[in-house]
Amino acid sequence: MRSFLFSILAIATLTFTACEKDRMSVNSADEELILAIQTATDKSAVASSTLPATASTVLNSDYTESTTEEVLLASDLGYEVQLRRTEGTRVGERNTIYFNLDGQPLGYSREDGKKRDRKDCKGKDLRECFDFVYPVTFTLPDGTTTSGDKETLHTQIKEWYEANPDAEERPSLQFPVEITFEDGTIQTINSDEELEAAKESCEN
Repeated sequence: MRSFLFSILAIATLTFTACEKDRMSVNSADEELILAIQTATDKSAVASSTLPATASTVLNSDYTESTTEEVLLASDLGYEVQLRRTEGTRVGERNTIYFNLDGQPLGYSREDGKKRDRKDCKGKDLRECFDFVYPVTFTLPDGTTTSGDKETLHTQIKEWYEANPDAEERPSLQFPVEITFEDGTIQTINSDEELEAAKESCEN
């Protein structure tokens, strides 16, 4: 029995180690290419429609709450794509992701700005397990407000940032709001702290 348990532990250890080694080697190579793209002096703005199909697929599947603000091409290196969140609880958040010339995503990218490896054993990005009960209201950085359903807010917030491309401040949510979880449970949220606690519950 003891030898059987040791065998199971050995297999688990080898699997974990293999994932760790793969992640480390991939990340190191990706980080070098990301740095080269970041520091390239010949980057030029290109239309998002010119991105390779693989990159477009990643954007349409992994970044559904974001819109593309700018695509820069570093010759012979890859692409730098600047995104802006226009949906969800992180509205207004900026994120920059990188692709090689074939459209393969480089290193770590996640909508919340944290790092992740697409080859990580754990797989996909963490997603919020709830949505707002619409309509909700956001106060934009210039003090104006926008209200409506998800589609309306997406359009209005996108248009505001297009008109204010240098804006770094994010819109603020007007409380109270209601959120509905995947199991149908509805909860009233009265503050940013309660909203953060709800997001943490998704990760747990």
